[in-house]
Amino acid sequence: MSNLQPFLILRRLRAALKTATLDEILVIQKNLETIKQEKEQELINIQAQEKEHKQRVEEIKAMMQKWGLTSSDLDERGYLKNPDSPKRKLKPKYQITLPSGEVKTWTGRGKVPLVFRNVNLQDYLIK
Repeated sequence: MSNLQPFLILRRLRAALKTATLDEILVIQKNLETIKQEKEQELINIQAQEKEHKQRVEEIKAMMQKWGLTSSDLDERGYLKNPDSPKRKLKPKYQITLPSGEVKTWTGRGKVPLVFRNVNLQDYLIK
């Protein structure tokens, strides 16, 4: 919003438009009104989506109550998956000890770490 600062203070706005003609100011005013209407419509759309979402949630809650279900019933069957839940950590498949004594491991997935490039991975397989 910092790039709008000159337009938020009347004195600075006057300075920015000092050399503008009346026709140019009227065009700017028309453009601002168009943008204002677009923003208002965007806000109305967001509010309508939120209302619809809320109604659907209430419908689902009513259906669950009708059938005697709880969210834990859905969770037990794996229907609810929380994307924020921690992922299962994979065990390392390869391990190499550097001359400095530092131990590096790799699961075998993803980009190959530099220390495991140009080596026979079978030699560093964790048994």
